[in-house]
Amino acid sequence: MGRIINIKPNEIKPSQDFVKEDTIRYILGCIINHEEDKLPPTPIVRNNPDGCDYIAIDGHNLLVIYDLLERNCEVYLADSAKDKLEELPKSSPDAILKRNQDLKEKYDLVIIEVARLQKDNISSLKDLRAKYAYLKDLDSAKKYYNLYSEMSILQP
Repeated sequence: MGRIINIKPNEIKPSQDFVKEDTIRYILGCIINHEEDKLPPTPIVRNNPDGCDYIAIDGHNLLVIYDLLERNCEVYLADSAKDKLEELPKSSPDAILKRNQDLKEKYDLVIIEVARLQKDNISSLKDLRAKYAYLKDLDSAKKYYNLYSEMSILQP
């Protein structure tokens, strides 16, 4: 059975080559306004069978922001495709059902996706962020989303 762990985002490999701009803005807004209780659900990861790092199954947008902010994050570490998320912070019963289905479908598929992304030189969340100029660093994100004055709390 899986469990919640606290890790550094740079220990996680992405399994998709995109982020959702509106979701990224929403996440930054939640952090700026100290509304972490409104953040998307806990990301789901699995062990990488080729190494000592992890592979993201779900929650890339949130993971990218934690990487941008250089903050540790809580993730659900799934042990197998048969894991069942029973209760996670910020997840409704319907959302948990959907996430269990995603976990079942994506658990093995993400290994193939990581290999594909590595061929495109995306082997970390930082590499994924590099595809988006506005996610290069915190100042770029502030300016892009016109959140510069609001984000003083996020100054390094």
